[in-house]
Amino acid sequence: MTRLQHALSSMMTANGRIIAECLRAPLPSGLAAEMMRELTVGGYAGDPMLNDQWGEKELTAGERLFGCNTLEVIALGAGDIQKPIGAIPDVAEAVCHLRIVPGTDWQNLVANLSDFLDEKGLGDVKVIFEGGYNATRLDPAHPWVGFVKRSMETSLDQTVTVLPNLGGTIPNHCFADVLELPTVWMPHSYPSCKQHAPDEHLLESVVEQGLLAVTGLFWDLGEHWPE
Repeated sequence: MTRLQHALSSMMTANGRIIAECLRAPLPSGLAAEMMRELTVGGYAGDPMLNDQWGEKELTAGERLFGCNTLEVIALGAGDIQKPIGAIPDVAEAVCHLRIVPGTDWQNLVANLSDFLDEKGLGDVKVIFEGGYNATRLDPAHPWVGFVKRSMETSLDQTVTVLPNLGGTIPNHCFADVLELPTVWMPHSYPSCKQHAPDEHLLESVVEQGLLAVTGLFWDLGEHWPE
């Protein structure tokens, strides 16, 4: 466990900033970065509290949330915590989640991270890839983005914010990379939905809003999409 703990601490700081370059993505730039900087993140009733010192603290909250990779340890164990014995456990394991954004060299992750640990004198810590997807980003200036935004604003009668990308956990690569389709995701939840937790939930008001937006988009596709 001692070796594993040192391996984990070599990858990121105590404030969540990723140290290992092989786990990082290029910092946001261009129009995508401008859009991220303009985003209001948190501050609404029921939203999770933000830590201004977490991650790349020189960036705005929008850039950190939507433009940077994050590494989390979601499970960690060695021996039996309920019935410990006076012996060193023969194995320790950590399950980590790397949330990626476009530009991450995720396909060479195992080799690159193994080399990183070896350089730190921690080559005995083995890296196993359990699965994941490439992150995608449609050019925010693409006409499909503007069409969807205008349609939603008309249907909802309010300003709509465009996020340049989401993380690589969502299998959008099936459409963007395999089928080579321009993709825009429409929201169907809210920040405090506690996604994947036992008490995950969805508000009726959000469902109604989502149905209105999607119905309006299909209507506008039939009425206004250019030939």
